Amino acid sequence: LAGPVGMSSKGIFIYTESDVISLPHHQVCKLICEGPCACEVLYQGHEHLLFNINNRHLVHYGLLYEYSELLRTGRNPLFAFVSAKNNKLRRMGSSILLKYHTIYVAWNAFIRLMEIFLSNM
Repeated sequence: LAGPVGMSSKGIFIYTESDVISLPHHQVCKLICEGPCACEVLYQGHEHLLFNINNRHLVHYGLLYEYSELLRTGRNPLFAFVSAKNNKLRRMGSSILLKYHTIYVAWNAFIRLMEIFLSNM
């Protein structure tokens, strides 16, 4: 993530197709505006293909597209997808796993955005 960091009491988690990245608690999703005001701007994540859930959990679009393809071809439930991803992460030795509720929230928001996008075409 580009830009200066601020202070936060919580860690940041980035969920990608192949990993869950945990950033230290002192890195937060804020940028300093490049304008003359130099105000703080909340990091949205879209420029890095990250779906910002709550400034603590960021889900990569690739993970959401991967699930959408599985849903389209095999009708896999989201829980099965998250479980399979977590099994893979465990096999790779990761101690940080996907959180079902976070992926669920990201998926529902992602689908709403896709519906808006498709309705405007």
